[in-house]
Amino acid sequence: MAPHEIDELISNQLPEGLLRGLVQAVFTARGLAWEECQRLARPEAENVRPWIARAHLEGFLRNVAERFPQVSATVERASNWNHTEIHAGRLILTQNSVPTPCAMVDASDFRRELAVNNGQISLLPELQEVDPSKFLVLLLHSQYRCVDPEQQEMNGHLAGSAYLAVPAKDLNGYLHRVNLFDRFPDVVRAQLPADWTDAAVVSFMGQARRIGAA
Repeated sequence: MAPHEIDELISNQLPEGLLRGLVQAVFTARGLAWEECQRLARPEAENVRPWIARAHLEGFLRNVAERFPQVSATVERASNWNHTEIHAGRLILTQNSVPTPCAMVDASDFRRELAVNNGQISLLPELQEVDPSKFLVLLLHSQYRCVDPEQQEMNGHLAGSAYLAVPAKDLNGYLHRVNLFDRFPDVVRAQLPADWTDAAVVSFMGQARRIGAA
């Protein structure tokens, strides 16, 4: 499947309003986790904050999906962990935190199972009728990072990136990537500090792109 075919599949089956809601959810989940960890000492806060953000975001995925009748969400259990799956036509979407923008996710068994058909699906109508297999899409998000300790302390609650990524079936790379920050800059700007200059926003958006991206 060519990248433009994948993009068409995503656009046709994931409503724009849902994607905008996912970007908002990534910021909100990380912001809530930051607030809830303020009572902890820094070492313990750094340990538990990612898990609290994950818990919030898993629930937000279901909340966002409820707004769209053509989309559903289920809670599935794998390796003693519950995770949310958004189902939209032939797509299954899960969320994953990564250390840098659009970094590769861990190759877990459940992701391999969900991605087994990735790269083998055709958009040709005659083949869709005989190939109802699902196609895995990942919502990847990372934390804002700044080399300035003061700025990091002030703005560490921010999400640092959000991508849709379609993994290869063996999870050794991505077949396609969509930078959701670049796609919905108005949603992103609404989450950033009001006193940031245009230059600061441009810098933030640049840092949100995967390494090597233009």
